[in-house]
Amino acid sequence: MLGKIDYRFRTRFRIHAMSHQGNLVSVNQRRMTVDKPFSESDYMATIRSHIDRGMPMLWSLQLGRYPEIPAISPQTAGGHMRLIIGYNADKNQILFSDSWGYGHAKKRMDNTHAYRATTGLFSISPTVR
Repeated sequence: MLGKIDYRFRTRFRIHAMSHQGNLVSVNQRRMTVDKPFSESDYMATIRSHIDRGMPMLWSLQLGRYPEIPAISPQTAGGHMRLIIGYNADKNQILFSDSWGYGHAKKRMDNTHAYRATTGLFSISPTVR
């Protein structure tokens, strides 16, 4: 389905990193195979690169493992997807938006905690300008 969306809307869906056997790894896009470990510095460089170009990133993660600002309900856990919309280099935080409605449009999490909670990091970019 993503291929159809890419074609119809002239975009390119890219998997930057995914969880594999408990570690975050990059993905060989041509073969759709596990590539090399995706370090925290790779993670932040990818986020900064996209955000600096005005492109938010899709972020899948395990909820409830690390604190976020504002906090979520303590019983909240499980897999979820959010949109990374920015970062604060001075405070070492990522900024993200959640689809849960009021109070969740702009949230923050420590970079290291975000990296450790991540199960996937993706982008959708235009193929035409």
